[in-house]
Amino acid sequence: PFIRDRAVKLRMVLEKKRDGRRKGRLILQGFREPPSWDGGPTDSPVASSSSIRSLLFKRGNKGDVISAIDVSVAFLQSLEYDSSDPPRYVYHRPSPDSKPQYYRLRGPIYGQRVASKKWYDTLVLFMLSQGFIQGKDEPCSFYNPKTHMTVLAYVDDIICRGSDSATQEFYSNLTRRFDCKDPSCLAYDNPLHFIGFDIK
Repeated sequence: PFIRDRAVKLRMVLEKKRDGRRKGRLILQGFREPPSWDGGPTDSPVASSSSIRSLLFKRGNKGDVISAIDVSVAFLQSLEYDSSDPPRYVYHRPSPDSKPQYYRLRGPIYGQRVASKKWYDTLVLFMLSQGFIQGKDEPCSFYNPKTHMTVLAYVDDIICRGSDSATQEFYSNLTRRFDCKDPSCLAYDNPLHFIGFDIK
């Protein structure tokens, strides 16, 4: 009864993909969350469009590579809740005539108010561990003074500028830590698509 009374409902959302298929995603109905689940501010910064333009058009080093990568199901790869946090319970009913299934959340899930912030905090820790320095005025900008590489984050979409070797090393470390889609590099015959920007 304790878990049943405190569990928040999940629902299945079908998202249409570019190729016509539909992807099912189980999300939490955030408006049903108790405020105690937030544990503090839920706002998460994203890179500004002016920062993205600066990365693209700044005078860089000869041979710089501009590339982008998308972290797969990023919110589900966020750091888990601390053992001292209050337990968070959810439930899902697979069909109208089935019994509800109850679960305890180990970490953030899509639809949750704090999910974006938890992912941002997770990414910042990773970037700092890789020798990057976080921007003061632009908290989603990271610069590595050793490799002279710049990285900008817009939630789970990441755009980078640096040498080919620095880029490959960064992606190697990133994909070891997180599940990611394949990176895409800007070339004369390969435009880069990034959060609504068509970069040619």
